[in-house]
Amino acid sequence: MTQLENAIDLAIATGDYDPLATAATSIDTSAVAILRDPLLGNTPSSRTELVFIESNVADIAALVAGIGAGREVYLLDATRDGLAQIASVLAGRSGIDALHLVTHGGAGRVNLGALLLDSASLAAHAGELAVIRESLNATADVLLYGCDIAAGAEGAAFIHQLAL
Repeated sequence: MTQLENAIDLAIATGDYDPLATAATSIDTSAVAILRDPLLGNTPSSRTELVFIESNVADIAALVAGIGAGREVYLLDATRDGLAQIASVLAGRSGIDALHLVTHGGAGRVNLGALLLDSASLAAHAGELAVIRESLNATADVLLYGCDIAAGAEGAAFIHQLAL
């Protein structure tokens, strides 16, 4: 287990988890921490699913506990570009069946760490999005868990652009 994982696990277990304070300590947060691996699960799955949780989402420990076996879980550093972190994890991979993104959002936008991704910024992040798309199988699901991301006409337009 890495130094980052030990510190976050301890902070979560004691209820003292503050992602901004954790990022400001001497712990190296340059790598995305894996919190759960499908090899540690009790039931094998033929699906490859990855869950990315932004480090400033409330009750991370409860979320991780409820995810179940068979999914890789990654904690995104909320102080860095989350889309770049996701693309880094997925680079060179293929055949992924589902991506779950647990983050904050609003109508027509999703917060991915320090990045606010919306219709206006999609083109600027075409490179990272291409890496992510290349890692997915043809029928993959991308599930966004965040407040109001698809709300209203602005949200619907963003989801449509993201899906293309």
